[in-house]
Amino acid sequence: RGAAAAPEERQRAGSGRRPGRALPSPTSLLPSPRPAHGGTRARWRRAAGGCGRRASFPPLSSRPPAVSWRGAPGALRTASPRCWPGAGRRCSTSSWRCRAPGTTTATGGLKASILDLHSGALSLGKQFVNLYRYFGDKIQGIFTEEDFALYRDVRQRIQQKIAQAFGISSSSMYLTKPTFFSRINSTEAKTTHDEYWHPHIDKVTYGSFDYTSLLYLSDYAEDFGGGRFVFMDAGSNKTIEPQAGRVSFFTSGSENLHRVEKVHWGTRYAITISFTCNPDHGIGDPVLM
Repeated sequence: RGAAAAPEERQRAGSGRRPGRALPSPTSLLPSPRPAHGGTRARWRRAAGGCGRRASFPPLSSRPPAVSWRGAPGALRTASPRCWPGAGRRCSTSSWRCRAPGTTTATGGLKASILDLHSGALSLGKQFVNLYRYFGDKIQGIFTEEDFALYRDVRQRIQQKIAQAFGISSSSMYLTKPTFFSRINSTEAKTTHDEYWHPHIDKVTYGSFDYTSLLYLSDYAEDFGGGRFVFMDAGSNKTIEPQAGRVSFFTSGSENLHRVEKVHWGTRYAITISFTCNPDHGIGDPVLM
């Protein structure tokens, strides 16, 4: 799932500011060694807190209790029913507290739109650069082991919340790729990968996905306009308004066709963390390289 690319030259054009409100300036997805306003790490700690009230939606379609996929050539693998709730599901919670990073790094503020901590892929305009190769040994001054430990803690809590909400075993779920931070603003799309607003099915786009989760890091109508998450159901749509700390999660199949509205002003931050039932498609948590 792409996000609107934001190279430096297009950021200067502005973000479609809403009259009467000062919006946060576009910033890098990378945390600063000395973040302002309580610090990126402090905000992430609030994100790692407990998960409270939940707004659940009824199943939209039935699906066999076993999930199948193709692994090695000629082999058909079947997931344990412990990893599938028996029907398409979706859920959201609004009790976590977190914000997007509010500062730039010593690089002068790379205008990235997607950051994958596992591979180091960092989108910059029409291309991707490798974050770890770009900074080399200086990466230690941008990220710390504490940052990665906090990321793992948030991932574990989301995984446990999905398992609890859907009545499945968390041990049968495996983190899968891609998992990434995203930033979307109102700048014009330059490549098809920037066109995040098209309806899509995560299982089709990313074959390993069985569960998708999004942790929002900015507020709809305060930090940005547009950018709501829309489930495209038969007969009527169901819309989620992003709030900093809100987590939404859902089964990744055709039962949850969805899209994101275009962002009209401001900047929308989120993290996508996905899980698979297939251990062959599982990956470990990112580590500081």
